[in-house]
Amino acid sequence: MFRHLVGRFDSGAQALTDPRYFSIRVEACRVAAPLLGERVLYLEQSRTGMAPYRQRLYVIERDGGDDRAVSRVFELNNPTGYVGLCADPTRETFTPDDVVERTGCAVHLTRMGDRFEGGTDERACESTLMGAAYATSVVVLRANGFSSWDRGFNAADMQVWGATAGPYLFARRVPIEPWSAGDP
Repeated sequence: MFRHLVGRFDSGAQALTDPRYFSIRVEACRVAAPLLGERVLYLEQSRTGMAPYRQRLYVIERDGGDDRAVSRVFELNNPTGYVGLCADPTRETFTPDDVVERTGCAVHLTRMGDRFEGGTDERACESTLMGAAYATSVVVLRANGFSSWDRGFNAADMQVWGATAGPYLFARRVPIEPWSAGDP
């Protein structure tokens, strides 16, 4: 699952065929954060051609078996200092002082044949964006890309942000890096 998340992805094809979706670019790269976990990704998300609107660290861990994993989500304390990090060959090392965990926002995924499927726990991920009380995320991850449906809901369970017609569809734009014996 970790290797499937590393790379560049975009939703450009979906945006061309459905005006309800923006063309979004996602870039994720491996970073060092030994005090947070063994498998850590830095992720940057932006509308195509614009500055990032979301930057996170994802710490990927086993979740009770070989077919299950959890992605713990961390916000950066100083996100602007890391813009473009995946293009920088001298990657940063992150410490717990650089991030804050989004408690309740972890994404739990289970292998289902050639893909991983899962999401957040129902109302556990608090959000105040645009009047939301909580956020949900549903993810399907494949070797050639992923779908992600992030939504915010108010206290009355009415959706206040996020796509309304279904998930964003992200196509992989670089091949999966080959696995090597030294990989976590």
